[in-house]
Amino acid sequence: MKDYRITKEHVWGGLIADHKGALADKLKALSAGGLNLELIIARRETSGQGTLFVSPLRTLNELDSAEKAGLAKAGHMRTLRIEAPDTPGLGAKITTVLAEAGINLVGYAALSLGGRCVTSIAFDSDADADRARTALERGLPRECSALASAQGSDAPPHAGECQRCGACCHGLDVLLTDVEAEQYEADPKLLASTTLYRRTAAPPLRFMKRHADTDRCVALQGTLGQCTCGIYTRRPGLCRDFAAGSEDCQAARRQHGLPM
Repeated sequence: MKDYRITKEHVWGGLIADHKGALADKLKALSAGGLNLELIIARRETSGQGTLFVSPLRTLNELDSAEKAGLAKAGHMRTLRIEAPDTPGLGAKITTVLAEAGINLVGYAALSLGGRCVTSIAFDSDADADRARTALERGLPRECSALASAQGSDAPPHAGECQRCGACCHGLDVLLTDVEAEQYEADPKLLASTTLYRRTAAPPLRFMKRHADTDRCVALQGTLGQCTCGIYTRRPGLCRDFAAGSEDCQAARRQHGLPM
């Protein structure tokens, strides 16, 4: 697939000691918790300590494992993940688009492998990350949107059924961003569809609520394959980023016995 996909990711981080094996201990703890990380950045900051940043963390089990390893949500960092074809000048194109949009960057990391390039860019705020995403979707080739890639010639036949499917609305922990949490808290209907994950030494996080008996999102209405989302136009960013026809989408459909 020769497409671009842009998603917003939560970054978690923490301090690590500046001595042999400190990073290994942290990563072993995360691995023991079942985390499958896509981004790991560790660096020495000052004598005697360093910092570690990891992403993505999306489930309650992953959050628990990260907290037990001494990590916390990096409140000062909002990150976009850009997956794209590995083409000459891609980094220059991305940074030029952001510069022309007047957006400052906190950090930039990119890796190319197997003809694909994954870039992670950190911003000062959710607002900057949202502005950056809009600018990149306009400034990069048209295929950058998940919808365009899902409806391309190589998309599975079910890609157009996204709003009726509902497979991805079962068993997934959907974490709201800080901005989304504030918006939901201001709307009683939206607020009723969420739940708080309370932490001992940090502010609570807000997730979409799921039915205890079916493990499906409370906003989902109807039955699998013939359903609708009750808050579709205001659904969280993680739901918007779950691309129809992607590997995760196909895995969810297989799990629930829906045609591929």
